[in-house]
Amino acid sequence: MFLRVDNSFAGSARQSPGGAAAGAVLLFSLVSMGIITVFTQQLMKSVSVGMVFTRSMVTREQVEMLAYGGISIAIAQLERCYEEEKKKEQPVAEQPKPDQPKKFSFKTFITTMVPHLNRWQEFALVDAIDGVDGQIKICITAEEGKLPIAWLFDEPGRDLSSGAK
Repeated sequence: MFLRVDNSFAGSARQSPGGAAAGAVLLFSLVSMGIITVFTQQLMKSVSVGMVFTRSMVTREQVEMLAYGGISIAIAQLERCYEEEKKKEQPVAEQPKPDQPKKFSFKTFITTMVPHLNRWQEFALVDAIDGVDGQIKICITAEEGKLPIAWLFDEPGRDLSSGAK
């Protein structure tokens, strides 16, 4: 009698070529691919949000520049009403000093500002010249919506407040 011993169960402690080690590598590669995918997705999301935010901030700054430009244009148009004394024969001692305020000219106001009051003025801006494509629209109106008509009829030097008392 011969006794035959089968070693099929005894070899389970041994690692086979496609066994547990291959499973650990597969698990590690799946986890690392998942982490890389999440990082890539988050990077793409932050870049796209950053691009939209940057574009909106640039647009906001351009709009702010246009608004300040409109105010500057309106101020420059209103300053045309102030003219300096243009007397050539004035001695140096009598010439107005630079720190003195300029004199308001009602004639210049009537000729330059009245035609533009309560009318929209449009200024087109080009990127090559102005740095931004856009359009500025301004409308200069008198305070409280009316012109000081009393200026046209008042005598110079007349005190209006004394008659009202």
